Amino acid sequence: MPPVNSCKIVLPLIAAVAVALWAFVLDPIAAGWTIPCPWYEATGTKCPGCGLQRAAHALLHGDIAAALHHNVLSLLLLPLTLAAFVVWYLQRCFDVPTRRFEIPAPLTWALAFLIIAYWILRNSPGSGFE
Repeated sequence: MPPVNSCKIVLPLIAAVAVALWAFVLDPIAAGWTIPCPWYEATGTKCPGCGLQRAAHALLHGDIAAALHHNVLSLLLLPLTLAAFVVWYLQRCFDVPTRRFEIPAPLTWALAFLIIAYWILRNSPGSGFE
């Protein structure tokens, strides 16, 4: 195995920890502001990512019910996101021979359908999604 470049190891971890710390410390509800969503600002409707900051904050504080309330997709897509990051990190930083992280085509179509359906439902009156 070739020598490991410490920058390759440290920088992605620092970035991940910094983002997690920011999401943990800054309560977007108490602060009264969040990073504005361009889609919401332009259309007045919520995109599939709206509420992600509040959901991340709630999840990092162990409040799964609040995280689900703010953005249910965040908890569904979190395992895929973490798996993709771990595989990328192992390949990039440690030259670990892992298979490329690929989502099978049927799952990709199912996720696309799920995201579009969620997008439509959360903007429907009386849907129960914030």
